Amino acid sequence: MDENTPNPLAVLKGWEYQAYAAFIKLQQLKPTFHLLGKEEVIFEAHSFYDRIFRLDAKKFNTDTPFEKENLTKEETCRDHPLSARLAFRALMSDWPPFMNDFDDFKVEFKKLIMTIKISKKDNQNVKLHSNGFGDIVVYKLINDRYGDMVFINKDTGKKIEGFPLEIPEWYLEGERKRLSNILIYEYKKMKKPELVKLCVEKGLDEKGTKKILTDRLLEHHADPIHKI
Repeated sequence: MDENTPNPLAVLKGWEYQAYAAFIKLQQLKPTFHLLGKEEVIFEAHSFYDRIFRLDAKKFNTDTPFEKENLTKEETCRDHPLSARLAFRALMSDWPPFMNDFDDFKVEFKKLIMTIKISKKDNQNVKLHSNGFGDIVVYKLINDRYGDMVFINKDTGKKIEGFPLEIPEWYLEGERKRLSNILIYEYKKMKKPELVKLCVEKGLDEKGTKKILTDRLLEHHADPIHKI
């Protein structure tokens, strides 16, 4: 940077400031990312996550006009459908061409901050999960996770069946690469006694909460030495 050129961090505001700060951090991480351990990857993923979730939806106009049909005010939840945690890992592992230019990067970053409105229950159901080794596991691709929902475009009144936004190809490819060969969704629907029985069958510790048991099973399957 020319000494007479102001540092973008001193000039940019709002989401563009966050985009540039994220861009610089990812550039710094690139040479040694492959050397990071599980905990360090998680630390950096959370840092990237914060760059997105610290942007207030009303203040920075991140809401899209899409809202799930028949939502009540009490159950409404703002949802970032493009997972920041997965996006971070996809960017660092695949390094798409736009990562070499900030103006191109910020176009993609802005897609990550956009929100839709769904129910709080739906928001929990569409979440992605850790694979227990510092990466993300996908049980259904994004179009399938939102596939049975109907959205209303609040600007036009038009109904849209299924996921209402354009999905960046680099993001979708990141999901495809992490698509699990196990039905994680089925684990989420199981009751605790069923999870306990499954842990016993696989020689795993059967003690803990439902979440602990689920995570234990996911780690077991994520380990390449284990077969389904």
